[in-house]
Amino acid sequence: MFGAFNLFWLFGQMGYCALLSIDDWAFVAQRMGWSWIWRPIVAAISVAGYATTIRLSAVALARMGAPGRRAVQLAYIAGAVSTVIAGLMWRPEPIRSAIEGLLALGLAPVGVLLAVSLANRTRDVISARPPVARSWRWIAAGVVVFGVFLLTQSQGLGPLAKVGLQG
Repeated sequence: MFGAFNLFWLFGQMGYCALLSIDDWAFVAQRMGWSWIWRPIVAAISVAGYATTIRLSAVALARMGAPGRRAVQLAYIAGAVSTVIAGLMWRPEPIRSAIEGLLALGLAPVGVLLAVSLANRTRDVISARPPVARSWRWIAAGVVVFGVFLLTQSQGLGPLAKVGLQG
């Protein structure tokens, strides 16, 4: 799942950059005089890579015993919401940081939900695996660690706190 998540982010970022003609991809293409051709090529690679990652993730999840859709949806929503909250706590640029977090953990990895949905269509593999039990201790520990992270995030970390203010 971690590898799939990273691939979804990579291919999502590629598509986003191609759509808006921003980021390193655009700068390299402009310097080489390839501005007119890089966007459709990167967009095609992005779509093909994203679709392939969904398919391969679904196959791997089905073989290992895919988690239930509801559990994955809950984790997905919690991750997306936590990145928005963390972004809003960063003093130099809270709105921009929250939007970046939402794009990175809310939009880019939506393929995880699709892959789990595809994998859950294979009921015989899934029924052999017991569900993961909820642990309120681990949930509480996660909330505490997240709270500590938010407190340090909002203050900035030395020179990094001034990065967003330099423009």
